[in-house]
Amino acid sequence: MDDDEKLAELLDLVRSFGIEVRLTPAAGMSTEHSAGALIVLKGREILLMDPTAPIAERVVLAADALSGRAEIENCFLKPAIRCLLGSPAAPGGAPGAYQRPRTDPVCSKREANSQLS
Repeated sequence: MDDDEKLAELLDLVRSFGIEVRLTPAAGMSTEHSAGALIVLKGREILLMDPTAPIAERVVLAADALSGRAEIENCFLKPAIRCLLGSPAAPGGAPGAYQRPRTDPVCSKREANSQLS
């Protein structure tokens, strides 16, 4: 699954939770490029996303908007998406860097197989 497919799946999931997605270029807002932010405005959650940000940053932003939600456990998710959402940030890694959780059987099996090769 490439990053474009991951982003499409994540944004569909974001919208299914009632979060509005607004594509808004962040030009001139800061010197460091940011993919966007999840905000609450008048009681509504809104995911502001810069469509010019690198795709990997937008994937991380969408995953961060969903992570930690208990309702996600009741949703069918493709394994690649579940790995993104269930992963804690890598210790000492860059912000938004993810690693596979060891508790997800699909991710654990894939990790074990990659270590054998």
